[in-house]
Amino acid sequence: MSGRRMYVGNLPFELDNGGAMSERVLEELFAQFGKITDVILMREPQSHRLRGFAFIELSTAEEAAKAVALHNTMFHGRRLTVQPATPRKNDGQTRSDEDAQRRASDRG
Repeated sequence: MSGRRMYVGNLPFELDNGGAMSERVLEELFAQFGKITDVILMREPQSHRLRGFAFIELSTAEEAAKAVALHNTMFHGRRLTVQPATPRKNDGQTRSDEDAQRRASDRG
């Protein structure tokens, strides 16, 4: 699995219209780089609203490396952050996930 998972940040919240549509939109965006094996949209535990980031896994590390081309591209009016997801040592979450959580809590 290593090297195939990508962090995708600064996603527009208006993508969320019932769940499956959101995953499908991201799958379509990343499909140009290879086969998508997993899409995880991060949601608030209580409200299930989107948190503005996701993890996309492609079938090979080479495909994932190509997907970095989407970094800084405009998507539904927002500039995407696309980078390799890196595992944290303590609990298996990714550093990108931890950073995003910290930024969200800093905003209030």
